Amino acid sequence: MTLQPPGLTILITNNSMTVRSGTIMYVKDLALRFLALGHRPIVYSPQLGAVADELLQRTVPVVDDLAKIGVVPDVIHGHHHPQTMMALAHFPHTPAIFVSHDWSAWQDVPPLFPRILRYCAVDQTCLDKLIAMNGVAENQTRVLYNAVDLNRFQPRGALPPRPQRAAIFTNYRYDIGPVRAACARLGIALDEIGGASGAQLSAPENTLGQYDLVFAKARAALEAMAVGCAVVVCDFRGVAGLVRTENFDALRRLNFGARSLQKPHDTDYIAAEIGRYNAVDAAQISESVRQTASLDALATDFIELYNEVIEQHRQCPTDADTEGPAMARYLRDWGYTRRWQWEREQVFRRIPRPLIRLAKRLLIRD
Repeated sequence: MTLQPPGLTILITNNSMTVRSGTIMYVKDLALRFLALGHRPIVYSPQLGAVADELLQRTVPVVDDLAKIGVVPDVIHGHHHPQTMMALAHFPHTPAIFVSHDWSAWQDVPPLFPRILRYCAVDQTCLDKLIAMNGVAENQTRVLYNAVDLNRFQPRGALPPRPQRAAIFTNYRYDIGPVRAACARLGIALDEIGGASGAQLSAPENTLGQYDLVFAKARAALEAMAVGCAVVVCDFRGVAGLVRTENFDALRRLNFGARSLQKPHDTDYIAAEIGRYNAVDAAQISESVRQTASLDALATDFIELYNEVIEQHRQCPTDADTEGPAMARYLRDWGYTRRWQWEREQVFRRIPRPLIRLAKRLLIRD
């Protein structure tokens, strides 16, 4: 009997594989799905921890040193530009894609490099960043929305006519006073779950079904909807409001994320949004999520994209004459000084102007 050869060898990069958050869980879910589909995922990250251990237990190779990889990958799936560029330098004949998950994080700025043949965004917000701020040609982009492992996040029972239990599901710490006050006003018990509570959930799929209403954003919001909870899109940036059938598509295009979180944390506004709660509507939203946001479909889309860029690179490989100057520009743009300046700018953007003026006055005093 002749054994079938393995599928694609896929190197996935990420800046960390430690705690359960954001791109870390995105990488874990994709890697496990690729493995189940007969491919060979390999994860590279300079910081390993609990989630890396979970992947290793499931027989997915995870390394913190590219020199440990003794096979040339067919494609590089890049998250975070430092790790993506290291992988491209280490494997000089492998094409890549780069996936941007965040509007403002420095490591999510796309590196412009000839062998990165597609730039993917998880929502319209990140797509606009790629093509309107970062110099990526629109014909090189693709939007691949976030997804949920529907085998893990199973539907709960029917929601009650009015919400009785609610949860704030987030890894970010922020002033939850307005959310707590709104729930108290409406007689709804409120818990905090997720990393911000100090007790990170290893299996949120076993907990979310205990709640009728969940306050969350992005992937966490999508997971809660998949289970069947009503969701108020809310996190440290602000509030979008209750997800309803009439606004679901618009919020989905924004990944229930940064661009949607435009309202301030106001008790009256949050209470009014909770007042829109409708158990039947929430069930319809859950069904929409389960029909359109499956991890299986996302993994299939990525495999198709990998094959596309592999074939494109086979027909028209890049060479050192173009890659050398591109690597030099990257090192110039993201050397120590540029990185420090960028981080300082981000910090100052978050400080109210009166405090900046006060600090300046204090610093120039004799």
